[in-house]
Amino acid sequence: MFKEDTFKYMNYNTYSVNDNDVWGCLNYTQENWPKGVFVCTPASSKSEEYADCMSVMAYMDYKEVEQWETTFNTVAEKGERGEEYEAFKKAKEAILVEEVEKMYPGIKEHIKSVHSTTPLTFRDYIGDKTGALYGIMKDSTDPVKAVINPKTRIKNLSLTGQNIILHGVLGATIGAFVTCFNHVDKHKLIEKVRNS
Repeated sequence: MFKEDTFKYMNYNTYSVNDNDVWGCLNYTQENWPKGVFVCTPASSKSEEYADCMSVMAYMDYKEVEQWETTFNTVAEKGERGEEYEAFKKAKEAILVEEVEKMYPGIKEHIKSVHSTTPLTFRDYIGDKTGALYGIMKDSTDPVKAVINPKTRIKNLSLTGQNIILHGVLGATIGAFVTCFNHVDKHKLIEKVRNS
């Protein structure tokens, strides 16, 4: 979270990679983590000029949190992971704050508080056993192999989201359109989106 009205809202995302191999961010050591980060300032209804917060994401191998895999913690079902886990998170937070400081010099003075998650958080909320953020495994050499049909054999049940076609926010949006196309005229829907 930022101190109020201190950091300008950015109407774009930033990807920063500290490696020649943009796809190699998963292959890191403790010394070179993070090899890449994703940064965005979510829009807020409080101000069109200033950001309330910044989201910073970096790849983290599940093996780093595996020692706490028997724990569970969500807002609905509170649990404790222990002091070691909290210390682990604080150390990772400090590294990410320094990484963002390199990208936006002086940003540290605008930070009011830092909140973080790990693959365990995603595991507990999403249900993926290793906290995978981007859904099912896809193969770039054979993308059709991992496409999921939004139609099911169960009446009035359709599937949608990032696992249908593509990963991420764009994938979820495209997946939603593909699902809708099974229920409405796709040409009318596209025209309606174009005109809005």
